[in-house]
Amino acid sequence: MSFSTEKNQGEQNIILTDNFIVVIINTNHKNMDFSDVTKNLIDQTDERIHQRMEEMFRVNPRFNNLDTENKELIFGLIKKYKEKMRQGIKPSAYTIHQDTYNLYENRIKLNLTENDLAQIRDLLASFKG
Repeated sequence: MSFSTEKNQGEQNIILTDNFIVVIINTNHKNMDFSDVTKNLIDQTDERIHQRMEEMFRVNPRFNNLDTENKELIFGLIKKYKEKMRQGIKPSAYTIHQDTYNLYENRIKLNLTENDLAQIRDLLASFKG
């Protein structure tokens, strides 16, 4: 006699059969992106933002190239825009362009590659919408 029962508990699926138990973790897992980190930015603490960033860097292979200094640079940009948004100031296209330009001008001093700059541009673009 064989039977199967499936339960969904958060991000875990538990499948029970007469012979064994199978636990599948993170079935709804997707690669996080900057828009996931910056979503509801105003309501999040700096610690929570940092946790979400670390999770994004860990689960999304696209960000493997970023070193610790680049990650701190990104975290600083997120904090800067978060504070402006808390004051009711939505980032303008001009401000985003200005920050992008400053990063490009200082790319050698900051050890930023073209790939790093592209990823930071994606971050800044996530603040637009």
